[in-house]
Amino acid sequence: MSDPAPPQDAVSVIDQEFIVGEPCPVAVDVPRAFVHLRPGSDPERARVNVAVSGCPPDEAEATLDRIGISTRQVKGTIRVSPGEGAAPADWWRWVRTLDVSLHVEMVLPSRVEADLRVPGGEALVSDLTGEVDLKVMGGTCRAEALGGSLNIRGESSEVTVTDFSGDELTARVAVGSLSLNDVEADAITLRSVAAPLRISEVRGPGSVTANSTEVHVEAVEGPWTIHSQGGPVVFDGPPTAETELAVVGSTLDVHLPDDLASRLSMTGPTLHLDEDFSFEGKRTEHTIEGTLNGGGPRLDARAVGGSGVCRVQVRE
Repeated sequence: MSDPAPPQDAVSVIDQEFIVGEPCPVAVDVPRAFVHLRPGSDPERARVNVAVSGCPPDEAEATLDRIGISTRQVKGTIRVSPGEGAAPADWWRWVRTLDVSLHVEMVLPSRVEADLRVPGGEALVSDLTGEVDLKVMGGTCRAEALGGSLNIRGESSEVTVTDFSGDELTARVAVGSLSLNDVEADAITLRSVAAPLRISEVRGPGSVTANSTEVHVEAVEGPWTIHSQGGPVVFDGPPTAETELAVVGSTLDVHLPDDLASRLSMTGPTLHLDEDFSFEGKRTEHTIEGTLNGGGPRLDARAVGGSGVCRVQVRE
């Protein structure tokens, strides 16, 4: 992701300050913009700066006027969006022809209610708490050091969430990529269509639904359910609670320490369980059911479909 700070040639055209309540409600709907939300030092004031780069300084204000971006406060909510009368589809087609970049920086009280739409742009939200709803299409998105609830929807987008702690995290990405690291939440829901997922150092109950992509999970705590249709899954354990892993028409690789205590269930057209594990139970051609090292949290590993492979291996 690019540096969210405006480049040196950017010209500040709008610089406004608002008196706000807590949590501070904001709504941004600006295509092709670089949007950055971060906290300030005043719990009752918010500042919005809109800058333009890619044009001569003496043309920046006229360019922003043509684009029609406005900042205003409506019923307590700070809104940054095209002005009245701008038809969304026509406005979007027109703004794509401009060789300029818009930069929206919002310095806010630490607790927010944020609704952000940045099609074709980039977004960074950092060091805030509250409720954040973010939609990015065709751009990149980074959420850092947030608390509360976070809902992200991305299309052809690179989405990264790091250092999140809160009640709920939901992310849906179609194409692009999704990465989570150092996350703790009471509920975690992830959905992907052809967007690779990488999940590491995540604590809390989680579910993953993926299609036609790879999923890599490492060092998670809590009950997890991971289902993948047409893409491989790598689970690098150990599981700390009941864990369900399933792939359809692809490969499931589970890496575990050889001293893991677990109740193990494996099913699939092709199965492999390392002999290094201390296993007791029953084996058939397509099922393995029993315990590792006397038993513990249940691990259900399934591969479905003629090409499905399920392997439980000792982690090196």
